[in-house]
Amino acid sequence: MFFGRGGTSFAADILNQLLEIGGVKCDYPSCQKHHFQVGIKLFKCQKCQRAFYCSKECQKKQWREGNHKLYCRDAHMFEAGDLVLLNGLKSKPEFNQRIVSVVGSVPGTDGGRFEVNIVGHDGSMSIAVKNLNHLRPFDVVAVE
Repeated sequence: MFFGRGGTSFAADILNQLLEIGGVKCDYPSCQKHHFQVGIKLFKCQKCQRAFYCSKECQKKQWREGNHKLYCRDAHMFEAGDLVLLNGLKSKPEFNQRIVSVVGSVPGTDGGRFEVNIVGHDGSMSIAVKNLNHLRPFDVVAVE
């Protein structure tokens, strides 16, 4: 399923939150303090490196209440349903910068390749891990 530019099923503000780098405000929704308000550099989740918190308390609350544990992944760890950004494709450069959904690991590749769904392309494609970039964890998106 194609989620990126030109066919996203998300509103523009949600898509922008998933694509942003982060680190400007605390990702615990009830906090949302900006780094200049707390007077310190926000720290990253040690596992995924893509969620930011102003305190250990906010991090623990987001883990328990915000379901960060469902979306937190190491850099090269992907699961079916994860949304990823394609980047660095040489044989199919027209698919670079598209957001796609991971189907699963390609058998026999020891997790080195993943199958992804791309709308407008026949079926799915096998993509090397180095060409898959995680988006921000979905639990950091403020959905009203």
